[in-house]
Amino acid sequence: MARRGRVALMVGLLVALSACAPAADPGPASDAAATAPGVDVVRTVGWAESPTVHATCMTEAGFPSSGVGPDGSVEYGPYDAAMSEAYERADETCRAQYPVAEVIQQDSPEAREQHYAYLRDEWVPCMRDTFDIDVGQLPSLETYLADPNWLDLPMFGAELDAAVKDGRLEHWSAWWPECPDWDVPDQSS
Repeated sequence: MARRGRVALMVGLLVALSACAPAADPGPASDAAATAPGVDVVRTVGWAESPTVHATCMTEAGFPSSGVGPDGSVEYGPYDAAMSEAYERADETCRAQYPVAEVIQQDSPEAREQHYAYLRDEWVPCMRDTFDIDVGQLPSLETYLADPNWLDLPMFGAELDAAVKDGRLEHWSAWWPECPDWDVPDQSS
């Protein structure tokens, strides 16, 4: 099964999809990856260099890229079930070793509340109204703050696959221009 790297925070969540679904371009680290036990941070990277650094780390871990997808994302695999587990461990380790600065900045309670409001008021309605893509039910703010990984990743992946197959989307990340990810709040002010 081919794997792809991440380009956006929401697409970034797709890396956790089952071994049967492709994920998107290396980019943001997940909360789990950012706090992977026993993994030291080598250095913090920015959005622009993250795909290259992640691909290099994955190659060093024994998972070289298998190509570039039609949307420009890095692909990995195909892997059987046993290799998919090893791939997921390597992916989590690489993301923990090279966390994305913008993702770390997004982890404050204030930033999470702003992200929740963006998802509720803009992203979820945009995905539904523009592409007829069901991203599932956003939980309450309290539930989201306790676990911001609310998105049903296999369902979302299946929705994206269906949208590509029936022509609503040209490729997996084609929703980006219409329903862009939120801007990282400036924590320095």
